[in-house]
Amino acid sequence: MTNKHKQKLLHYLGLATKKTVSAIPYVRTGLDKGLDKLGNSLDILSAKIEKKEEETKKVVEQKQEGYCTIEDFAKIELKVGRILEYQLIEGADKLYRFLVDVGEEAPRTILSGIREYFPDGEIFIGRYVSVVANLAPRKMRGFESNGMLLFAGGGSEAVPGNLFMVSPLPNQASEPKPGTIIR
Repeated sequence: MTNKHKQKLLHYLGLATKKTVSAIPYVRTGLDKGLDKLGNSLDILSAKIEKKEEETKKVVEQKQEGYCTIEDFAKIELKVGRILEYQLIEGADKLYRFLVDVGEEAPRTILSGIREYFPDGEIFIGRYVSVVANLAPRKMRGFESNGMLLFAGGGSEAVPGNLFMVSPLPNQASEPKPGTIIR
């Protein structure tokens, strides 16, 4: 324990004096030893508290592993998109290259590895789909993909019909407008 800390503690205990009396140094020497023991105990206690806080933080992080916070989720921008066209990518058995209207000046190119599930890309033309619109662009097979189409299902086996589009509900008063934010 530093002298500064000792003086503060003496002050809080009401034992600090401004006058020097011959008996005080002897009392202070004994008090100093007591303060040192107290200081060491406080240091040990403080270290134990910090360790316990770190352990608690790790437990909380482990419980939350695999989950995203509401703040993380709020960063994702989901929009309604309408598929305008598709193309096969030479040498890529799993990829389609889609042109998708997401309500911007120009349609976006979005690559999707769903060809093994849907061998006929014609079925997508004119369909509405949910798009992750603020995903960082990614180059694949020489093309830049600017988003992600959302599908449900899938798995390790390529079985047609084992994957489902996540799309707006039909039979509503009006069709969704490309670019509409999904909430």
